[in-house]
Parts: sequence; C-alpha cells; structure tokens
Amino acid sequence: MAQLLREGLGENSRKRFFPRCQVKDVYITVSIGLAQYKSQEDIKAFVNRVDQLMYQAKKNGKDRVCSES
Repeated sequence: MAQLLREGLGENSRKRFFPRCQVKDVYITVSIGLAQYKSQEDIKAFVNRVDQLMYQAKKNGKDRVCSES
C-alpha cells in the first residue's frame, strides 16, 4: 500500500504544471506517514503516531512514504 501511494502521488505531483508560477520552476515533494487506526485507540495517540511517521518520511528524503511494519 505504501509503495502504491508513493508511486501514484509522486508521479502525479511531479507532472503537475503550475501556470501562475512563471518566474521560476516549482517542484513539489510529498512526505506521507501511513498508519492503521487501532480499535479503541485514543485519536490523539493515533494522530501522533502518523505525525511521527510523516516526520520520519521527511527525514528519509523527498517523495517518501513511511509506514508501520
């Protein structure tokens, strides 16, 4: 699943043209944290897990998806 997201979102964002940005080229990168909600989990704990995964993806480089094992 993470690989499908990375490939699909990465390709779509790189192919996008931004006509209003005529001064210079604009490049978009995507960093995603991917986790599954656990039954009875506190929503704040879930968001924190996903947030940490997103920051790990950013740390690993551009256009990354970081998911739980």
